Amino acid sequence: MEKKVIIITTLVALVVVGAMIILTHYEEEGSQATEYSESDLASLATCLADTGVKMYGAFWCTHCQAQKRAFGEAQSLMPYVECSTPDGKNQVQVCADAGITSYPTWEFADGGIIMGEVPLQQLAQRAQCEFPGVVLEDITADNEVNATIDGITINGEDTPLDNGAVVISDVTKKEDTGDSLQDEVELEPVE
Repeated sequence: MEKKVIIITTLVALVVVGAMIILTHYEEEGSQATEYSESDLASLATCLADTGVKMYGAFWCTHCQAQKRAFGEAQSLMPYVECSTPDGKNQVQVCADAGITSYPTWEFADGGIIMGEVPLQQLAQRAQCEFPGVVLEDITADNEVNATIDGITINGEDTPLDNGAVVISDVTKKEDTGDSLQDEVELEPVE
C-alpha cells in the first residue's frame, strides 16, 4: 500500500511539473515582445507617440498590462495615459473628457479608435509606423500603391526582396476572406 502511494504521488508531481513547463512555454511563445527586437519595439513606441497615438488604460486592467508587456523594455516610451485614480475606483478627468469607456483604448491622431488589445503590427500599420512585417502604403496620383516591404510570401514561403521597394499596380479584388482582402496584384521593382 505504501509503495502505491509513493508511485501515485510521484506521477501526480510529474504531471504537475510537466503542465507547468508546457504552460510556461506557450505563454512565452504567445508574448509579442519576444517576437521583435528591443530596437524595433522602441522605434514603434516612439513612432506611435510622435504620430499622436495614445493608449488609454488602467493599472488594474489585465489587458492593458498585456498590451504594455508586448512592448517589452520599450513600454516606458509608449504614449500611455493612465485613466484610473490611484484607488482604482474612478476615472481621471482627461479620460472622461476623451470619452474613454473601456480599456485599453487606442486613439489615433485622425480621431480613429481601436478598443482592446491590438497586435503590434496592426498598430504600426494603422499609424503608418515602420515595423517588421508591416507594409507602408503611399497612393500615387495614378492610383498605384507604392509600398516598402521586407519580403513577400509566395506559395507559403517567405521571399526576401533585394531593395524592398515595389510598385503595386493593377489591383483587382479577388475575394474577401473576412480577415483581410486577398487581391491579385502585379509587382514591378522600383529602380
